[in-house]
Amino acid sequence: MLRLLIKDVTVEKTLEPKQIILHICWQGGAIEDIHCDIPMRIQDRIRYKDEFVSKIRILAEKHTNAQIAELLNQEGLKSSKGKRFTPSTISWIGYRHRIPRPQLKQPNELTVKEIAAKFEVSTHVVYYWIGNGYLEARQIQKGYPLWITLTSSKEVELREKVATSYKLKQDDLQHSERSR
Repeated sequence: MLRLLIKDVTVEKTLEPKQIILHICWQGGAIEDIHCDIPMRIQDRIRYKDEFVSKIRILAEKHTNAQIAELLNQEGLKSSKGKRFTPSTISWIGYRHRIPRPQLKQPNELTVKEIAAKFEVSTHVVYYWIGNGYLEARQIQKGYPLWITLTSSKEVELREKVATSYKLKQDDLQHSERSR
């Protein structure tokens, strides 16, 4: 029925961005101009604003993705699609905007590999030491690395353990025979 009333529609793009003018010519000869906003593209609607990315960048200096998601959800903020934040959402934002991962390891802490190299043992031995209470390790959450603070007395104790261990000497002999 609308087709019977409208003779012609002309679309004019304005100098202002994201706006158009519809020139409607009615069958009776009247002309009407309607100003319309062009809807944003979907990628522009779901893109995070620079201020929000800056906030994530600041939080990422000292927090994990799970902690950041929890903080944002506590503030009542929603993702660009209107959902609650998850660690994977924060991970994607970090990847997309090249936000460096937090340096949560303290300067005086060593990794399992560093301890293994220091005592010339395998990483399995270091995990055994941790599991049996010879070493204390810190882990922020499951999936994150273990970080170990080594005191001078603990270092002496472990060096003595390595020197007097028959099992570790046998493992070293087997390893050196295999590498020949």
